[in-house]
Amino acid sequence: MKNNQFSTLSIACNTLKDMGYTANFKALASKKISTNVGAKEFSPEEVKINEFHRFEGESNPADTSIVYAIEAKDGTKGLLIDSYGADSSIAIDQFIKKVTIN
Repeated sequence: MKNNQFSTLSIACNTLKDMGYTANFKALASKKISTNVGAKEFSPEEVKINEFHRFEGESNPADTSIVYAIEAKDGTKGLLIDSYGADSSIAIDQFIKKVTIN
């Protein structure tokens, strides 16, 4: 799938979930991400980004977000959502910089 092909974050998330990206990842202070199910933790070396999509708010161009479709080596697939630009999460930024983009 091509990057940046959806018009809204909700459409992207729903489509990606239909494609099997069902876990919700969150960044940890330990420079890993974890899932909402089973609390699995993954280092940057254990995952890859299969695609990503950026969005700007219609009323405020500074309101930006990005969703990453991530797959772990054990087959876990899920989404990691962040603000994009100056408001982005430092923990997510540090993690993403170390992840392979497919």
